[in-house]
Amino acid sequence: MPTGRQVASGQFHTVALRGDGSIWTWGGDGLGRNVVGSAQDVRVGSETNWLTVDAGNDFTVAMRADGTLWSWGWGEAGLLGLGTSGDVNEPTQIGTSANWKSVDAGNIHVAAIRTDGTLWTWGRGQSSPTQIGTNTNWRAASASGQAVVITFDQRHFAALREDGTIWTWGTDAQGQLGLGDIGTNQVREPRQVGTNTNWRLVSAGWMHTMAIREDGTLWGWGYNAPGTLGIGSFDIVKTNQPVQVGTDTNWATVSALRLYTRALRTDGTLWAWGLNINGQLGITSTTNVNAPVQVGTATDWRHVPTDDNNFVQEGANPESLWRSTGSGWRHSVYILHDGSMWASGNNSVGQLAQPVSWRPYPVIGSTWRIPGD
Repeated sequence: MPTGRQVASGQFHTVALRGDGSIWTWGGDGLGRNVVGSAQDVRVGSETNWLTVDAGNDFTVAMRADGTLWSWGWGEAGLLGLGTSGDVNEPTQIGTSANWKSVDAGNIHVAAIRTDGTLWTWGRGQSSPTQIGTNTNWRAASASGQAVVITFDQRHFAALREDGTIWTWGTDAQGQLGLGDIGTNQVREPRQVGTNTNWRLVSAGWMHTMAIREDGTLWGWGYNAPGTLGIGSFDIVKTNQPVQVGTDTNWATVSALRLYTRALRTDGTLWAWGLNINGQLGITSTTNVNAPVQVGTATDWRHVPTDDNNFVQEGANPESLWRSTGSGWRHSVYILHDGSMWASGNNSVGQLAQPVSWRPYPVIGSTWRIPGD
């Protein structure tokens, strides 16, 4: 039976990678575009050498084991990185390079790092991968989640260098760059966030950014209205410098999403806060949350570092433990250790493959299995 190892969510579609190296998708039109499609999983091509997959707003990007990058879906204004505009209904290689190391899809743009440590981006208005500067010491990069309206507003990037410094660029209207000033103009080149050299992880959301230091403390900056930063307030705060979230020192990883945030602690617990009107936080209500709240009671989640929108856990109790989740604009998808797939949130075009729900319910007919089961 097929094995599943990764799942990601776009605005209206869901995409998953099985243990046999194949990619499957549902919602949208089954191709990562914003038109009505299938509420059942549909295989993308016949290849079995996919290594990672990620979802943008209405497109998908994936990396094969040979180091090549591929994309498909809605290609307006060069979103797919193929050098042209226009929709693509099957995986198409991005350039000819075979030395890609990691890739992160924002809603309308992408950041990727090659094995030589160089940083590259593309997206709406930039139809081919373009190198950012000449540095060769980039460790990780994150492209922000974007609004449904396709504009340049709020687009920003965050990246981490090997020396532990964080660098940001793009729009800073809500303080999401963390540079100590707030402006409406684009910051065209990476600028360092503060002077700290002990950052371990950074994630760019729609209008906020979250990061973790080597000491396990959690920090956020930018827009906060629905509780996005987790600082205990619903105030429309524009925090233009890193602010610590609570006093805990056991944060392991964090994912800044569209007006909400997910994070893991080193004790294996999963936490979420921010916008929750469609139940995308996976907690037992649809109320917005302004401070970290634990999702369920499982205590052995494990982050997948190749995709900051996905979490995997491996536990001693295979009958009840979540293994993978992917968070989209207003919906989330989960895989249990027993291989069943569940979903919660908005289901307007079948992205849940099950009835609308603010609590996780099983995806009907799911045959997903986890490697080793």
